Amino acid sequence: MAEDEDYGFPTLCSATFLSWYLVLFEVNLTVLGKLVKEVVRLEKVRPGFQPVNVHTLLIRLQKNVNVVVALVSMCRTHDKVTLHAMAVKYGGKFVDSFLKAFDFLQVHFQMHNEAILLLVKELQKATRTIQTLCSEAKGLKQTVITSKIPATKRSLERFLFRVKALLHSTSNGCTFWMGNLKHKDLRGQVVSSQAYVDDGIDSIDEDPEGAVDVDPQGSVPSASENSENE
Repeated sequence: MAEDEDYGFPTLCSATFLSWYLVLFEVNLTVLGKLVKEVVRLEKVRPGFQPVNVHTLLIRLQKNVNVVVALVSMCRTHDKVTLHAMAVKYGGKFVDSFLKAFDFLQVHFQMHNEAILLLVKELQKATRTIQTLCSEAKGLKQTVITSKIPATKRSLERFLFRVKALLHSTSNGCTFWMGNLKHKDLRGQVVSSQAYVDDGIDSIDEDPEGAVDVDPQGSVPSASENSENE
């Protein structure tokens, strides 16, 4: 990063960039945590509360998701190992917190399925990048990242299966596919399957008839592939 590129932040430079990145992740996690607690509390006090309130909460969740996607996506253009380690660690923590809102999403899926599908699909932009970061770190033996992989992988796996359960429990015609995905690096270039020793979890796409697929190509990815959709 050039010293004079402050992007609206006068104190932001290459020397402060990592601290800025960490603080943004931590603040976004704090905001998400408070929002999840609010959602859980409101559901207990007023089960099935008014649609306008649900819509407002979904918009706030979407903002949180947009922030984490933007932060994780920065790893595609910044190759600092410390930055990648933060994305893996805090990306996993974000998914963990987001999962606590899944009961709320399931209750209101019928009325707000488009907004909820958008939430999930957007968040998967981050989970795919995190999968790639994990795989590249294993291949390059970057221990500062690999030490954080097990916990994050468990979070991503829980996310995948909660999404699957959410869609399978609805009766609106949504379907859920899991498939073999192409191996790509952080810059989107297809690489040999031998380059990575870990696997990626999915991408979700909505077809014209409303089906939701985790890669439309067909079979369940193994625990040792990493990839993205074409």
